[in-house]
Amino acid sequence: MDEAASVEQALVLMSSHPDLLLLEFRLPDAPATVVLQAAQALLPNPLVIVMSSEATPEDAFELPSLGVRAFLQKPFAMPRLWVVIDQVLESRPVLAPLARALVGHQSVHDVQIEVRSAMVQQALALADGNRSSAARL
Repeated sequence: MDEAASVEQALVLMSSHPDLLLLEFRLPDAPATVVLQAAQALLPNPLVIVMSSEATPEDAFELPSLGVRAFLQKPFAMPRLWVVIDQVLESRPVLAPLARALVGHQSVHDVQIEVRSAMVQQALALADGNRSSAARL
């Protein structure tokens, strides 16, 4: 487990391709969205949980479109964190918020192509490039 106190440190640690990110929404040196965008560029994508005492309801609503799988309002008890981590590890990603964000910006056909491409890339990354293994995911 690695820890970063800033966006700059988090971006350096992203080179290790983490499986899970627990991210504070308000960071001292830059918006957390910078880290979220870097996480979306990784293959396979890490699972992301964001926590904050300062995020607005609008912020929390936008987070799924940035790849965030769960949001924890601070303060929270450690047992709650473990429950959320287990839920995120066991759940499938929800594509609906991402699709809604694209309405009016891209055609349905283009969205379908992007979703298929992303699914293939993610499956290949999870299967270490093995197409047979990726096809079973």
